[in-house]
Amino acid sequence: MVEPTILKVKATRLRSAIAAIVAGTVTLLAATAGAQVPQSRSFNPITNYTANTLLRKASEQAKQGQWPEALDLYQKVIALPGEANAKLSKDDSMADPTGQSELVVDARQHAQARIAALPAEALALYRSRVDAQAELWFRQGATNHDRASLRRVVDEAFPSSWGDDSLDALGDMAFQEGQFAVALGLYRRVLPDRGAVPNSLTYPDPELDLARVAAKKILCRAALGTPLLPRAEEVSINRHLREVSAHSKARRLLGQVGKQGKRIFHTIREARKRPGR
Repeated sequence: MVEPTILKVKATRLRSAIAAIVAGTVTLLAATAGAQVPQSRSFNPITNYTANTLLRKASEQAKQGQWPEALDLYQKVIALPGEANAKLSKDDSMADPTGQSELVVDARQHAQARIAALPAEALALYRSRVDAQAELWFRQGATNHDRASLRRVVDEAFPSSWGDDSLDALGDMAFQEGQFAVALGLYRRVLPDRGAVPNSLTYPDPELDLARVAAKKILCRAALGTPLLPRAEEVSINRHLREVSAHSKARRLLGQVGKQGKRIFHTIREARKRPGR
């Protein structure tokens, strides 16, 4: 027979154990609930101090019309090694006008976009500095079908006189490899869709045959199965379709993608038959 005293001790210990478990469970639930409540935090991406400083100073020089000094600073940003992100100053045209958020950009691309947006006088000065090297890269890329050389023009000397030629050549290479969305994106940097949101990396003053570029954009859309022209385009589709037929380079592109080219041509031909076109 178990002594009453022993039973009393065991009951006391059991109650203590249960109380401890309950207390621990409540504490755990409270901690879990607290962890599930979203906390207000600010996101601070890593930016490059040197890039931030150079871009700010370049912007100040550009506002004063000091083109050589501004270009020196922008070119230093483009030449920075490794990855370089920069935080836009509040007075930058691309910054949030409300001042409630901060925009972090690729420093090199932003420097090239700022150069491309400079007045003609400053752009001419920049091209006098970089065109010789950009031409070498372009000719090497075009002659040898060397995408890396063409990319160097776009990545390191985009506003040069050879930036539009390089975008066009890269677009043709992408098209020939069946990368129609990539090709369309490259052509759009030369000739944006009408009504599209402006892209800071659109080439400033292309000297290409823009009717030919428009024709190649139609080829890309036909290949992708999307409308041949954006809704915002105001010119008739017939004019653009005639441009596809008129340009030998556009026709050659169709031939270079084999059976897919025939499908694209069929799509365009059917579009021409539609009423109202």
